[in-house]
Amino acid sequence: MKFEDVGPLQVLVVGFDSDAEFSGAIVEELERLITSGTIRVIDLRFLTRVDDDTITEVDLDSLDDEERAGFGQVIDSLREIGGREGAQVGDSASFGPADIDRFVSEIEVGQSVGILLFEHTWATQLKSAIRDVGGTMIAQGLLTPEAALMVGEEVAAIAEAEATIELAAAVSGAAMLDAAAAIADAEDIKAAAAIDAIRALIASEVISDIAATDALESLVDAELISAEAVSAAAEEVLAKAEETEQALDALAAAAEADAQTEDAKA
Repeated sequence: MKFEDVGPLQVLVVGFDSDAEFSGAIVEELERLITSGTIRVIDLRFLTRVDDDTITEVDLDSLDDEERAGFGQVIDSLREIGGREGAQVGDSASFGPADIDRFVSEIEVGQSVGILLFEHTWATQLKSAIRDVGGTMIAQGLLTPEAALMVGEEVAAIAEAEATIELAAAVSGAAMLDAAAAIADAEDIKAAAAIDAIRALIASEVISDIAATDALESLVDAELISAEAVSAAAEEVLAKAEETEQALDALAAAAEADAQTEDAKA
């Protein structure tokens, strides 16, 4: 792999007080993000200050000896570069080697710091697409807490709307599997088994529930289930969705009528 094919790189520095308990939950969550293809961990380092002159590595119990030995090399190299005279300091939205070295040197006795260097693998294709059309990075960065507070209500409303859409798509995907399975049982036992396999992949988070429709199309391509069966399942799900929407509209109308009645009484 060429470096130009690597996704955006980010450094995350997190501080911990002396009472922090490292149970392995952080590493487990990183493993989940890696498995889902969201990020690729390039390097990881946990350090603690024992006294004014000594900084040591925090033991990561959830890693075996080989995994532990593979972490820290890149970050240590950046720290070494950062300690040199004239080392580059990042701007307000980025990190330079000197920044990393400074954060480590500033931790107090008993405190720890976690340094994570990771690749945004989800953005690799986006980066390539931008580059292919001649686009260049002008600016990037996380929204500051102050700016986030200013637009917090709007962001929360949009996030809630997006979550509702995603939930509706997931429910639709699950319903598609149920409807297709009922039809497949009568059509072919192999098709029913394939649909059960899709459910298993969703349960283990290998694929998302929203991807159920795409998975069913793959079964059609593999001739494990007929296109007619999937179409029939889709029609059944659509009919149920329309019934649900009509029921919700009726409830909304009833609530509005009640509100108007209360206003009239007032």
